[in-house]
Amino acid sequence: MFRRGSGALLLVRMVTLVAMVIMVAMSAVVSAAPALAHTSLVSMAPANGLAVLSAPTQVVLTFDEAVEQVGDGVVVTAPSGARVESGKPVVSGAQVSQQLRSLSETGHYTVVYRVVADDGHPVTGTLGFDLTGAATSAPAPEVSSSLAAESSESGSPIGPMIVGALVLLSLAAVAALVTWRRGRT
Repeated sequence: MFRRGSGALLLVRMVTLVAMVIMVAMSAVVSAAPALAHTSLVSMAPANGLAVLSAPTQVVLTFDEAVEQVGDGVVVTAPSGARVESGKPVVSGAQVSQQLRSLSETGHYTVVYRVVADDGHPVTGTLGFDLTGAATSAPAPEVSSSLAAESSESGSPIGPMIVGALVLLSLAAVAALVTWRRGRT
């Protein structure tokens, strides 16, 4: 049915086909990379995880790009679970500030934020700080910290794209193997 040496030619064609599928899949992943850059939180004052001695009067979130407010964009809760924000958050470019009522409890305060980036993607996260001193209102020091561990961005498609590329690659490899084995018989 096959001429001598045609199995090797078929194998070369299958390897070429698999290589082409890999290149197409990788170019799709690489070309989509610039579109995957989403807005992220750069810092919070008081800093995430910071123990403060005096109660802050506001929480300030700084992002790497301008954001838009969505409803209650910043919710701050006391150790008892009571909400302690005063008024609506104020958005100014890449900064969102939320005024706080007079903080009366020592312990961990949770800061939950949800804003919308200029590209329309929601940016959410949960952070916090600890009030360890007397619960009085005083300005919080501006301290930056790494927030990647607890902040999150929704809608990043890189994972599904990589999985899709691996599935296509696997299917191409199986097809090549089946075709090569059929050619040997």
